[in-house]
Amino acid sequence: AMGRAVFLGFMLALSSTAAITKLLAERRELNAPASRLAIAVCLAQDLAVVPMLVLLPILGGSSTGIGAALLDTVNAMALLGGLTAVAWFLVPRILDIVARTRSRELYLLTVLVQCLLLALATNALGLSLALGAFLSGLVIGASDHHHQAVSEVEPFRDALSSLFFVSIGMLFDVRTIAEQPLFLGVALGVVVFGKAVLAFVAIRTLGMPAWTSMRAALMLSQVG
Repeated sequence: AMGRAVFLGFMLALSSTAAITKLLAERRELNAPASRLAIAVCLAQDLAVVPMLVLLPILGGSSTGIGAALLDTVNAMALLGGLTAVAWFLVPRILDIVARTRSRELYLLTVLVQCLLLALATNALGLSLALGAFLSGLVIGASDHHHQAVSEVEPFRDALSSLFFVSIGMLFDVRTIAEQPLFLGVALGVVVFGKAVLAFVAIRTLGMPAWTSMRAALMLSQVG
């Protein structure tokens, strides 16, 4: 029972980066201090998934495979560093070559493909797809192609975000609400309020202003 409770806590502790960035983009608040802080915490949570996965054999009551899981984690982080170095070297040079063709369609396709490939690569390493997409944006953002890439991808942002949220919503079983409405309502309130309070206390401990801490805490109160 304790192992299942800790595992559930792991899942509830994570917040959705996509939900936050979608909301902030619509409100044009991505550069606000609280927004940057909340997104940074979400990315740190993506990295925290790795040690969580290492602890899964312990939570399951099995003493076998823990060393192997730890070794796989170290290898995954090393491969992630190598992947970052390769992407940092190759992506800007590939975009330079594609930009010389003066083909908008080919340029857009290249940007989308490299983002998808990096997301799939990080997923294959046992990390999240969001971390790969973040790595892709980081590499392009540090290159000379930042403004052109943003202008080409902008029209697809809302469509892709909608597809993401629709796919997540299709996983929900409405019958669950009818079966246990009171339990779900109380659990939802405890989780959201509890996460907001814990996030507020943690952010205030870092010396951030109360208003910034409160806004960031409310952003992080949702569950990914």
